[in-house]
Amino acid sequence: MADDAPPLLPPELEQEIFVTAAYVTPLAIPKFMLVAWRVKLWVEPLLYRVVMLSGIDADNGWALDSESGYPFRCSDSVLFARALAVPPSTLRDSTQHLFLVSADPDVIQPILSAASNVEDLWINNLNGDHWPLVSAMPLRRLACNLEAFALPIIEFTHPMFSRLTHLELTFVLHPDEDIWCTGLAAIPTLTHLAYNNDLGMLSLSPALLRVCNSLQALIFIALTHIPILDRSTVDPHLRDLTRDPRFVQVVCMRYVRDWQMGALKGLDYWERADDFISRRRSGEIDPLHYIIPGDASHDLS
Repeated sequence: MADDAPPLLPPELEQEIFVTAAYVTPLAIPKFMLVAWRVKLWVEPLLYRVVMLSGIDADNGWALDSESGYPFRCSDSVLFARALAVPPSTLRDSTQHLFLVSADPDVIQPILSAASNVEDLWINNLNGDHWPLVSAMPLRRLACNLEAFALPIIEFTHPMFSRLTHLELTFVLHPDEDIWCTGLAAIPTLTHLAYNNDLGMLSLSPALLRVCNSLQALIFIALTHIPILDRSTVDPHLRDLTRDPRFVQVVCMRYVRDWQMGALKGLDYWERADDFISRRRSGEIDPLHYIIPGDASHDLS
């Protein structure tokens, strides 16, 4: 077909086909953009629906899986220059899921400023300067170290928390029961809570389940095979916890890929936990079983 030839299908149908294909096979979006100018206009916003920026070396486990150009994978200096070259309105209007890992907290700020309508945020290396930017987002899912904001006190009644349904706590250094249990119970829409490799938060879990009435799932993310079963057999406090159908341990050794699968296709540890809890409640799974082994192995392409 010549470049100036009209499409063989009605434009509305052609657009629906390409947009649907972009959602189903997001890693193919850069190729779709080469088909025709009109196709580029349709699918390019979807290229930035999920943005994964990682400036951390591959050897430490935080490298992104894809080498296709989507999501991005390069060094900090190149990475953020490329991301900031995108018109701010594109990130503002298109980006819903943002995974942001950087060794330098200062380079995070311009990305947060541009992607102001993110609903699903995973971020490391926060500081107090980032609080106004993160707290202004319409977040429904958040994974971060809340203590890193360096606030005098974490006010869980702040409007930022009012829409949160899924919260993952990372690196909680001071798991004080009064602060965390009372605070998290004040989040009105919180249904899913997780923490990774954090035995301090594990010890607070029975109290969290008692006071957080809206919780449907409390997830201990094991980035390795941590034998908490051994702890629960000697500690009645934790043995009772493992009998609560809402508590599960998810083995998630390919953590970055798992987040990517969740953002792109809704297949992540949250979804696996929901399915496991449902089958546990129905009796399909032994009520005493609470460990979900292995990672999702779905194809990203």
